[in-house]
Amino acid sequence: MAEKKKSPLAEYEDFRPKVESLANKVKELIADIAEGHDINPHAIEARAKTPESLQKKINKPGKTYKEPLKEITDLCGVRAILYYQEDVETLCTAIKKEFKINEQHSIDKRQELKTDQFGYISNHIVCKIDHKRQNLVEWRKYKEIYIEIQVRTVLQHAWASISHTQTYKSEKETPPNIARQLSRVAGLLELADEQFSSLREKTKDFLDDVQNNIERNNLNLPINAISISEFLNKSQLVKTIINIVERSGLGVDIEDEDVEQVATVCDCLQITSLSDIEHRLESFQGSYKYFFDEFAALNEKDGVERKYVTGGKDHWCAVAIAAASHKDQSLPDLLEGEIWSKSYFEDIIKSLQKIGINPIQKRRIH
Repeated sequence: MAEKKKSPLAEYEDFRPKVESLANKVKELIADIAEGHDINPHAIEARAKTPESLQKKINKPGKTYKEPLKEITDLCGVRAILYYQEDVETLCTAIKKEFKINEQHSIDKRQELKTDQFGYISNHIVCKIDHKRQNLVEWRKYKEIYIEIQVRTVLQHAWASISHTQTYKSEKETPPNIARQLSRVAGLLELADEQFSSLREKTKDFLDDVQNNIERNNLNLPINAISISEFLNKSQLVKTIINIVERSGLGVDIEDEDVEQVATVCDCLQITSLSDIEHRLESFQGSYKYFFDEFAALNEKDGVERKYVTGGKDHWCAVAIAAASHKDQSLPDLLEGEIWSKSYFEDIIKSLQKIGINPIQKRRIH
């Protein structure tokens, strides 16, 4: 007696672990592709279609499948959510070089919208493992499984996720006033995506301009996060100060890329340009070795080994600026800036006093 053929759903229950395994492998591959193109994804998600969702698809009116598990193209799904539209285009191009694409079922949803329409936007790439991966033992078993890879921006994903929660699942079911409102929101988000891309480009241009000026030793640049970061990374004087800090035995965290402490110190001391920072640091250049030796010794007396008193370039440069500003009437304002504790600020003052400098400790009242 012939064995009774399993239903597609029963077959899928046995088959699903392989689909889940493929989804996770493709997720890792997409992450590697993104990294190779300097794309930082917001998220990469992977899933195998649930049996309930598969059942709904099989039973959908107007659809007939002879072999559902071979014909349905989204059993394995991966979604890459990115920050910028240009990254979406770059990643889609890269993905198409790594997989065998089913052009018939793949679609850029933007192409479905008329010029005066706004709505769901996403790239859906339907594919299989390409020939070169089919020959690899770790990929071979997946060669017949379709994969749907969706690539979209964070804002496109927000619209898709929220609009999907609406009661109405198709455009024809949606009342005109609600459909119009959803369309307006989609238009606003599309505009926002364009604006974020524009801001990214302007930031890159600004960074290039700052880098070019610093390389030409033109430091007449305003204080901001970008200019401080570039100054800390490029200034020979900062490198000298950090070397002195290290030789004193204090810790330097080279991975700390913060700029907040230098920005706060500059704000309190009314330092407004990189040239002002450089001039201030240069004025104290002969004293840094003695100052940081005393500073390290003070912390060691408090029962902490000096190597455990650690900060990044931003922190030690901020301390150096504070020390170099010992004659500045605004020096006491650093306590109000709340970047350091009172005892830490007092250690800066004591270290200056140890090397024969009496800094201003109280604001003069005129």
